[in-house]
Amino acid sequence: TLATKIRFNVYLGQRFNYHIKESRLKFVKTVSFFYEVHTNDLYIIQAVENSYIKPKDYLHLAFGLKFQFL
Repeated sequence: TLATKIRFNVYLGQRFNYHIKESRLKFVKTVSFFYEVHTNDLYIIQAVENSYIKPKDYLHLAFGLKFQFL
């Protein structure tokens, strides 16, 4: 059996940065948008062993915004 305290995660994603001119906003320097598709070792093992498991059951999608202040 696999240890339950440690999980290995696999992810793939990308980030897009938008640099803001100083005259538009005083405190925000950069806004970043990112997305990520991720899973872990336990889900991958289950998908290999059980053909009825669909990708939506073991792949997860995340979105986010990051603000960089001056």
